[in-house]
Amino acid sequence: MFLNNEENQMKLNFSHMNYINKISFIIVFLFLASQLSFAGGKDKDKGYQIKVKITGIKDTVCYLGYYYADKQYILDTNKVDANGYCVFEGKEPLEGGIYFIYSPEKTLVQILIGEQRFSVETDTKDLVGNMKVTGSIENKLFTDFHIFRMNNYNKVQALKARLDKNKSNKDSTDFLNSEIDKIDKAVLAFMNEAESKYPNTLYSSIMKSNVQIDIPDSPKDEKGNEIDSLFALHYMQKHYFDNINFGDGRLVRTPILHQKIMDYLKRLVVPHPDSIIRACDFIIEKSKADSNVFRYALPTLTNYYETSKYMGMDAVFVHLAEKYYLSGQAWWADSTLTVKMQERVDDLKPTLLGGQAHNIIMYDTLLRPVPLHAIKADYTSIFFYEPDCGHCKKATPKMKKLAEAYKSKGFKVYGINIKTDIEEWKTFIKEYKIQEFINVSDPYYRSKFRDYFDIYSTPVIYLLDKDKNILAKRLSPEQLEEMLRSKMGIKGDEGRILEKPEDVKEEEEESH
Repeated sequence: MFLNNEENQMKLNFSHMNYINKISFIIVFLFLASQLSFAGGKDKDKGYQIKVKITGIKDTVCYLGYYYADKQYILDTNKVDANGYCVFEGKEPLEGGIYFIYSPEKTLVQILIGEQRFSVETDTKDLVGNMKVTGSIENKLFTDFHIFRMNNYNKVQALKARLDKNKSNKDSTDFLNSEIDKIDKAVLAFMNEAESKYPNTLYSSIMKSNVQIDIPDSPKDEKGNEIDSLFALHYMQKHYFDNINFGDGRLVRTPILHQKIMDYLKRLVVPHPDSIIRACDFIIEKSKADSNVFRYALPTLTNYYETSKYMGMDAVFVHLAEKYYLSGQAWWADSTLTVKMQERVDDLKPTLLGGQAHNIIMYDTLLRPVPLHAIKADYTSIFFYEPDCGHCKKATPKMKKLAEAYKSKGFKVYGINIKTDIEEWKTFIKEYKIQEFINVSDPYYRSKFRDYFDIYSTPVIYLLDKDKNILAKRLSPEQLEEMLRSKMGIKGDEGRILEKPEDVKEEEEESH
């Protein structure tokens, strides 16, 4: 889609997030899942041994797995006997985090690894209600919270049912809302006390991470007017991670940290490369509180924006690669990775949105030089194609229509044949009647256009302004028309030549 850095879009995103924050803490906490059970503490001197008995499964296998950010990985496999018993053990301690026990029958029990030797017993009729854990203090803590939460959740549901029946009675709704508020505060108090009573436990880190940020009232001037209409948004942007313990590396092996970071980037950050770069630096600097968190955060964000489908996000990748990887801060990156990253940065930097396109010098059919920057036009589209490329043959007639339709508004197409056969090229020009293009090629590859425009497939379409700054890249013809109409201030669909695209994204066309 078009990058939109207008604050009204941020208001919309924030309003949605703020609505979520206002609902009952009990409801919010449900994302931890109704099938969680925790074990805590550490024993570095021994390996691990987890004894499991699940009534309802037998003569099968069970898997022990773990979470890493938003992914799940299998760590161990063992047999389940006729009585539902299974033992997972190893000589090295497990890293702390949320793990799961999974069988082909899709029975899933989630456990929190801290203490390394404990037993889990339950049955398939009620995995949580019948859960019994021996040898794990943190499991007991979380089980107590689970029971407390479920009791209060049921109370809230009953109160909300009464609210639905008494919407017209203000006294009743005020009373019922106050009762829900009391329950929310009780749950919040329960969660908050975990940090003071059980410091340095993963249990407390998880509990605290789910406490929502309390946004104070917006400051007002002497006349009672708000000083900053976006105060709540700005406050949340600054304090969103206050309850996340970036110094607890065990959070990496839970879905929690990853979800928080992605929610922050998607909901609280303007979808513009400059804003996202600042947000990524903010997160990465926080992640340095723990080496495991840093090693998770940097590669995750770098890969996320390198592979983003949205145009312009490669600028974020370039920034992260240069600031952290190529500077040596990513100590785990070997020379092979850094060389490849440097090569990718070199490919992308000349194509970043807002930068001036390189002044490549191509040649017309008479082999006369035609520099890109010599083109006089308010808008120039560079159209890289191959005469025998199937996708190019579909795109060329559309580009011809655009060149003709928007010529009067200062639009020109700099059509680049990337192959070297001049006669094949001339035939293509005649067949598709694209004399309207500024038809150029580089049969001797003197311009090194591939290096400056990241050409590894065709067709590839760029849009430049009158100063040859890059406005957009890797567009379809339909997306190009949408961009042109937007830049030219053309509203509505009147005069549109091609079908309106759903989005304007940076998508790779299939290679020829």
